[in-house]
Amino acid sequence: GAWRTGKTEAKNEEEMFKTLLDDYEQRQKQLLGENAELKKLLQQMKKEIISLLPSQKHMPKEKIEDNTGPILSDLEEDSGEANKEDMWELSCETVREQLANSIRKQWRMLKNHVENLDNQVSHVYSGSLSDKDTISRHEHELEVEGLQLEIQQCKEMIKTQQQLLQQQLTSPCDDDTNMLLQDCYLLEEKERLKEEWKLFREQKKNFEKERKSFTEAAIRLGLERKAFEEDRGVWLKQQFLNMTSDQNKADWMKAQNAFLGSKIFLYILSSLV
Repeated sequence: GAWRTGKTEAKNEEEMFKTLLDDYEQRQKQLLGENAELKKLLQQMKKEIISLLPSQKHMPKEKIEDNTGPILSDLEEDSGEANKEDMWELSCETVREQLANSIRKQWRMLKNHVENLDNQVSHVYSGSLSDKDTISRHEHELEVEGLQLEIQQCKEMIKTQQQLLQQQLTSPCDDDTNMLLQDCYLLEEKERLKEEWKLFREQKKNFEKERKSFTEAAIRLGLERKAFEEDRGVWLKQQFLNMTSDQNKADWMKAQNAFLGSKIFLYILSSLV
């Protein structure tokens, strides 16, 4: 019974150790796979950083030694070491430490390189600005000198024209000048007469319009006066006829009254006789 119990315990321990070993191997494979992915990512980052850094063919020897020489040499050294190392034989701590140190170092070198480039650009830009300012002042001085020269030439030209005008005013005019002046006066007078004739024609046209309007108004007034006279004659005739008929009626009434009175008088006389 004791032998069986010891055999069973040994078997259980063997299975336990086997299970632990399997778990450890599985975990080890998983970590190695993660390390492999991280190493691939690191190599890709190295390639991208190297592509960002300037090439030695496009820079002078002094610039290469000052700026990019240490960076490229360190990157090449890291790449060579990575190619020589077998990532399957590294422990987790070693891989983690190597990755952290490599990433810090590469980003530090990239940061320094970018700062150097910024300093170079600032220096070049400052130098170009100073050169530009110097050129601008020089051009400004040249422009001022040119303007002063033009002003002096204009003054001399004005002075010459004043002298010529004074000479023409003081000296007697020759025949050609008189003819030219006379032609100018005649041309000016002709233009003035044309303007006055144009104004006269416009005034005449307006006068004709007013005259036509006045004639039409006079004709209309005459017709209205004639109609008024006709209406007045008809009215007077009507009034006369009315007055005549009233007078005849009054005379007939008087005659009738007189006839009746005479008959009554005769009747009275006959009755008395």
